Amino acid sequence: MDQMTDESRRRDRQLRIWIAEAALSAIGAVALAFLIASPLYVTAHDLAGRALWLVVLFAAVLYFYSIARAFVLGYHAVHDAAELQLGEKVWHLTSSEELVQQVRATGRVHLDIEKTRWPARVKYRSRPWKLPKKAAFVFLDQPTDKDQWLNLSDKRARYLLEIDAAAIQGPVMQRDNALALLHGLRGSARVVDRG
Repeated sequence: MDQMTDESRRRDRQLRIWIAEAALSAIGAVALAFLIASPLYVTAHDLAGRALWLVVLFAAVLYFYSIARAFVLGYHAVHDAAELQLGEKVWHLTSSEELVQQVRATGRVHLDIEKTRWPARVKYRSRPWKLPKKAAFVFLDQPTDKDQWLNLSDKRARYLLEIDAAAIQGPVMQRDNALALLHGLRGSARVVDRG
């Protein structure tokens, strides 16, 4: 019964996230349309006055959009590794040929937070006004296409790495199936066929 309840809670949460993403995308589209259309309303004689207000308004829309996005799609801190209910393995998606060659050659992986791309940084759900932090990202279960779409900045990731979960150390943040490791990850790994 508890498992059924957990599954229905997870589906409800996924539906709420989908609705929030749709709303945030609509807000982003309106902001983009405003940015494109705003020069049409500014004429040469009132450029100084109206342009300043348009820029301020656009900046405010973007600021509140980023806060709303972090609140809806942000990660929450996990205080204890036991809280995660880790299995034996975690999973990492990548498009890096260099990383895959390293794993095939040595059987080990080093997910360095210094190599994190800007869009892939982690936002706190509880503190959405803070700047994003660098992190390495893994999944608790084998990632689905939805996990890839929702959590990866590089949608072309085609390699799946299976990593020993015992290698997880340091502060961890979670959003559904995804984990953000704020100190990176070093551990034994192998390349797995995504099929």
